[in-house]
Amino acid sequence: MEKGMMIIKADGSEKFVPSAKRPELEVLQKAVDGYIEYTKCVYKGKKRSMIVNEEGAINPGFEFNKHATLLFWAAFPFQGAHIYGTAIILIGYR
Repeated sequence: MEKGMMIIKADGSEKFVPSAKRPELEVLQKAVDGYIEYTKCVYKGKKRSMIVNEEGAINPGFEFNKHATLLFWAAFPFQGAHIYGTAIILIGYR
């Protein structure tokens, strides 16, 4: 399995960015436009790490990310939280 980041924008678009090494903090912060928060999601049938902007829900500049929210809810079915802004799913790392 190829290692990398699946970047999910608020418009639902996905872009895979290959990376042999786990992305550095600065790369993750740049991708989500601020401080990061780790959570989990279910992506393609597997529970994976998801990184989001920790202030996305309270920042009026971030749009609701329906696709990332549904992936998050798949991991936490009774959680009512929503994902705002860009989300990153780490693929292939331990």
